[in-house]
Amino acid sequence: MTPGPILITATFVGYKVSNLLGAIMATLGVFFPSFFILVLLIPYHDRLRGVEKVRMMEQGILGSFIGMLALVLYNFGRASFVDIPRILIAAVAFFAIYKKISLPYILLPGGILSVLIYGFFL
Repeated sequence: MTPGPILITATFVGYKVSNLLGAIMATLGVFFPSFFILVLLIPYHDRLRGVEKVRMMEQGILGSFIGMLALVLYNFGRASFVDIPRILIAAVAFFAIYKKISLPYILLPGGILSVLIYGFFL
């Protein structure tokens, strides 16, 4: 699960409970603790980086993050590549990224092509 839906849900519930102020407070309540911890720990990161146990912990976190991304990619691909036009669009987009074409020049034609092929609401 990505953090986006959690943040959006917290903001929505805060808005339902107490309008704009509730939305702002709920959003800050979800976002601020991790941001605050990060700001507190950054000055010590360079010093802790030399500690073997901290490096091992960072490698473990990185490995689990890569595994999570691989699972998301697998599930996304399984849900997305269901017919020939989608596979072709993905292949062309991948090739364009490989050739270092600017992202707006990939997204705009891909979006227009998708709307033309599948309609606006699928």
